[in-house]
Amino acid sequence: MPSVADFFERHLSALQHKPLLAGYEHYDMTCEIHFLDRSERWRIDITNGCISEIRILDSDAPSPQVRFDLTEPVFWDIVEGAISPQKAFFTRKTNIKGDLFQGMKLAKLLSLFFEQYPYRA
Repeated sequence: MPSVADFFERHLSALQHKPLLAGYEHYDMTCEIHFLDRSERWRIDITNGCISEIRILDSDAPSPQVRFDLTEPVFWDIVEGAISPQKAFFTRKTNIKGDLFQGMKLAKLLSLFFEQYPYRA
């Protein structure tokens, strides 16, 4: 199985400060991916449609606008396109904390993003 750290530190970091998708140039969001089975949290800041920062979080980090709670296997299913982020939410494989409207908007953006920038371990 690929490494979660590799996904964030290599794959996403290579895309930092580049426009992610057309039409999202003014999109700003702070989100967190919380791995329930790893007790690990990653934060992604998106500014003007670009990933501006990626980091692993410690326990006292402030709450993001949106947090996705999921397990590592579900994360890989989403990243590899086996299930969409929206379907993962509606089938209760992931949970969205914080602003639900923004979470669903971000889930749509992530679906498009994973299609355009597939992860290769």
